Amino acid sequence: MYIRGSFTYKSALILTSERMRGLQAVLLQDFEELSYFATTIQKDKIMFGSLDELLSYDNFGRWKISTLNIEGRKTGGQSIEICFCSNMGLFVSFTSTAEIEYTLNDLQEITLIKKKICDYLNKCKAPYHIQSKLSWFSVSGCILVILLTLLLTGPRRSLAINFDSVEVVLLVVTCVLSSVWSVKFPAMWAKIFPPIVYCWGEEVAATDRRSKLRSNIFWGVFVAMVVGIVTTLITG
Repeated sequence: MYIRGSFTYKSALILTSERMRGLQAVLLQDFEELSYFATTIQKDKIMFGSLDELLSYDNFGRWKISTLNIEGRKTGGQSIEICFCSNMGLFVSFTSTAEIEYTLNDLQEITLIKKKICDYLNKCKAPYHIQSKLSWFSVSGCILVILLTLLLTGPRRSLAINFDSVEVVLLVVTCVLSSVWSVKFPAMWAKIFPPIVYCWGEEVAATDRRSKLRSNIFWGVFVAMVVGIVTTLITG
């Protein structure tokens, strides 16, 4: 008897060298041989002879890893494949970050392997995993709703009062810029909050830069926006 099935993991991941070695140790508890395959952002496919070879890869520029596959096998034709990949959506940045397919012959073993893999991936969860679920389209929409709400319900505003020319221009410009940005750069939010980070090689430095950028965005934009709204409400 063979059972074929699959399951997914849905949170953003940061895969470091240490975490990849830990994942390998988890898989080798149940499988005898592991293979590593990667696809770069320019669609080249690379087969690595070992985990050490994968972790020594430069991982830079057009040769940066886009998707990563790990295949495990053992006697009797049983196997498992983990594909680290994400598909961009319109209202959410991604639906899953890992797709796991298995061919096994024991129901209890399937349950245990699922738990082992999910428990370990939880240790690799990105600290921004909630924010990463958003897409730039949904973020732009939220900003527009907030601006419109402030214009309609501000201290000096009622629905019976017409907008002045400055407010109309501001709202129109914001709508146009948000729409153009969402269409031309749909993956912008995912660049700031990437669903999957293969954090070895040159990607280590890139991860540090993104972390600083996220901090600057939070303190320089969102906090300033909140302070401005509170100040406006207080002063009327």
